[in-house]
Amino acid sequence: MPEKTIKELESDFEQLHEQLLRGELEEDDFKAEVEQLRYKDDLGRQWKIGWYTGKWYRHDQGQWVQGTPLERQDIDEPATATPLPAEAGQRRRPVTYWLVGALVVLLLVASVVLVVGWNTDWWSGSPAPIAEVTATEAASPTPPPAAPTSRPATVVPSPTATIEPTATPRPQPTSQPTATTAPTSNTDSEVTATTTAANTPTSTSTSSPTASPVPSRTAPAASTAAPARASLSGRIYFPVYDPDPARRTFDIYAVRLADGEREIVVGQASQPAISPDGERLAHRSWDRDQRGLSVLELTDGHSWRWIEFSEAARPSWSPDSQNIVFPSRQESDRRWRVYRTIGLEFTLIRRHGGDIFGRVPIWLSDGRIVYWDCPLDKCGLYVMKSDGTGLVRLTTAEHDTGPAASPDGRQVAFMSNRSGNWEVYIVDSNAAEGTEPTRLTQNAARDGLPAWSPDGKWVAFVSDRDGAWAVWAVRPNGSGLQKLFAFGGPLEGEVAYAQPGEQEDWTSETIAWGP
Repeated sequence: MPEKTIKELESDFEQLHEQLLRGELEEDDFKAEVEQLRYKDDLGRQWKIGWYTGKWYRHDQGQWVQGTPLERQDIDEPATATPLPAEAGQRRRPVTYWLVGALVVLLLVASVVLVVGWNTDWWSGSPAPIAEVTATEAASPTPPPAAPTSRPATVVPSPTATIEPTATPRPQPTSQPTATTAPTSNTDSEVTATTTAANTPTSTSTSSPTASPVPSRTAPAASTAAPARASLSGRIYFPVYDPDPARRTFDIYAVRLADGEREIVVGQASQPAISPDGERLAHRSWDRDQRGLSVLELTDGHSWRWIEFSEAARPSWSPDSQNIVFPSRQESDRRWRVYRTIGLEFTLIRRHGGDIFGRVPIWLSDGRIVYWDCPLDKCGLYVMKSDGTGLVRLTTAEHDTGPAASPDGRQVAFMSNRSGNWEVYIVDSNAAEGTEPTRLTQNAARDGLPAWSPDGKWVAFVSDRDGAWAVWAVRPNGSGLQKLFAFGGPLEGEVAYAQPGEQEDWTSETIAWGP
């Protein structure tokens, strides 16, 4: 039987997906059927369609990498005009010459008519009338029409307003807000003027971007947030706990630093991680039916689950934005191990044939991985290659945690209570063991969960130094400390349906700074 074409395979996927949504096909059967939708291109490369994304993936060096088959590119490209043969062009040249000549004659005739008409009006003393412009019209020109905006309409609820749930089919929602914004330019100058941020969160009028319906929730308490300064741009993603007895879960919010606009990005989720290209937001899902690690495509609002183990936590993106590394305690001994994805699958990272019992792993831009470990009571942050080799100890304190890599991979910010209180520090990613890290914060309150700005000029972190959780920013050299905005709600709380050991305190959370 001949191999099916790209269009036929995509049509088969759509039919299977509709059967899944109608409940005519079980999820496992759906996956098995989609796995059969494979295609080999003219170069001998194997392609398949992703279960939840519906996008094409190419098998490359042992892993599935998202891409577009050449045949699909040919289908998407608009047809172009076929150039004329040389002989046809030569036959048409005389016709072209005649047309040009006719146009020149017409222009000359029109010029003569205009000149004669103008002279007649001038000699008759009846010049052409000039339209009068009143003083009011001159002073008040008609304003240009407002430029259309691509962002969905938003509504700002009152402090007691609730967001109504919208039922959506699994495995993907029907609509989601986009999280992309137009960034403002960054400068190094200090800005002292401040503005007042929104008192209440802004939520989109479309359905919440989760893979299952979000129950009604109470908006976080109003707060008088210190504003983001004009020198900062991008969006900061952060979790807020909703203590409503009907929910008892986290939601991921985003604040646009240019104007302080706030909105819910993902419901029933926490531990946000933005991909290096700024197009994907990985997170931990607390949805009872979608536990594990999920991804929100910020370009089109599509959400899909990547890791289906509820114990999986704190995802971190690879430099190419195609894979994640994460810790999980899904094994029977409930010990934390370091995992990574390879395409749509995942595997343990091992060293000398043994598991790596580590936590809070993050990827550096050069492909290395930083994580926390405590081998032979030598606790601290370590750095290794992605295959587990080349181990080097970066820090030496037991409670050094929450690492965040600078965009160039040269520095690692982290939090530690090595001084008796939670503070933020920075260490060089190539530092020798025993190198003393640089301390960025010094306050009696709790400071932690660092995140770098996309340009690497700032480090954001959370703090409760004003009596409530807020996001602050400081330069990597410790200068320019400023408060950006308040959370508007708690950072910690017990999640409903979570099993013992699946959830920890605020130090296990993350924030992310994207474009």
